[in-house]
Amino acid sequence: MMWMWQNDDDSEPSRILAFNRWLWNEDDWRWNSCHAFISAMLTISAIESLAYLGAGPVQDLLCCGGSDVVIDRVEGAAVRNRNFRKALRCAWFDERVAPAVAERLRRFGDPY
Repeated sequence: MMWMWQNDDDSEPSRILAFNRWLWNEDDWRWNSCHAFISAMLTISAIESLAYLGAGPVQDLLCCGGSDVVIDRVEGAAVRNRNFRKALRCAWFDERVAPAVAERLRRFGDPY
């Protein structure tokens, strides 16, 4: 099965880079990312790749004015998906979001 952001090279690094390009090339990247992150996390196994997504797109999603709906979806993904929790712990957002949001999302663990 190929996701819409994948290309013919199905290696994990290629999937991560293709996903990141797809995410940032869309007009409404926050909406796409909420749906796509959960799917992406299910296909990723290497901690380095999860760290890349956490410190990149997940962090950007949270720090660039994530709405309550986005925060709810991020929290829901972390509840349901162990890989997403690992990626979330690689995001450094505490200083750039409301303290209540940081507390809510850090319940899944301190940053690595």
